[in-house]
Amino acid sequence: MHHLSDEDVLLTLSIVSRLGSTGTRVHVVDLVLPPMNGFPRFLALNDRGRFPRSLDHWKSLLDVSFETEVFQAFSIHFGKVSLWELFYWVGHSRSAEHQEISKPHD
Repeated sequence: MHHLSDEDVLLTLSIVSRLGSTGTRVHVVDLVLPPMNGFPRFLALNDRGRFPRSLDHWKSLLDVSFETEVFQAFSIHFGKVSLWELFYWVGHSRSAEHQEISKPHD
């Protein structure tokens, strides 16, 4: 979803949450923009996706329409060199009356 703007991510998640019944689980693996300079940050900023986000920003987007069950950061390495930082998230949809309307802040 790092190819989508915040507004498009929120719209996509809202639609996905409404397609399933309450409790439907969704899994996401996506790119993280690391806070520190280094090779993973360089790769994230030079990815074709124009919207790399921090872990906190991702969490705030995902929490608008879903209840988080799993939120785990991980790295992909080549030998001892870290290349990419990513996250794995599992959330379940809430009932429509419990979905937040506000936009996330970062």
